[in-house]
Amino acid sequence: ACESGQANAELLRKLEHRHDTKTRGWEAWEALRLVGLDGFERSYPHELSGGMRMRLSLARAIALRPDLLLLDEPLDAVDELTRDTLQEELARLRNLVGFAAVLVTHNVQEAAYLADRVIVMSARPGRIRRTIDVPFLAPRTHALRSQSSFVALCAEISALLREPDGEEMA
Repeated sequence: ACESGQANAELLRKLEHRHDTKTRGWEAWEALRLVGLDGFERSYPHELSGGMRMRLSLARAIALRPDLLLLDEPLDAVDELTRDTLQEELARLRNLVGFAAVLVTHNVQEAAYLADRVIVMSARPGRIRRTIDVPFLAPRTHALRSQSSFVALCAEISALLREPDGEEMA
């Protein structure tokens, strides 16, 4: 059965039998508000755009108040403008809610924008080629994307990805 945004955001807490219905409802509403979906509590996922569905997924996850959030290609199904906006939202939410995140992505700019540390992997079998500490402080804004230091970091990561396997780097 398809559930409204509010019920959808409560789902994980409900499955874990966390808190009473009233508390779960408040936490779900707060998570929807944090991701910018207040006013859409009664909307069903099929009524939402791709970006709004991604926000709903984030609300469902952060309603649990996790210490660690695992994100596997979370923004690969949205257009570039929505991706940029959602990246900014993810960065804001991480700072606001205070969770750590492991992000798996093939998008170099996404990794450089969202991460504190980028681990560049080789192709199969996946091995760590290099770990790069990202020097940009929070809060990160859209303006960061056009700074020469950001562009240079993206170029460095891209070059590592293009290195032939077998040329592992320290």
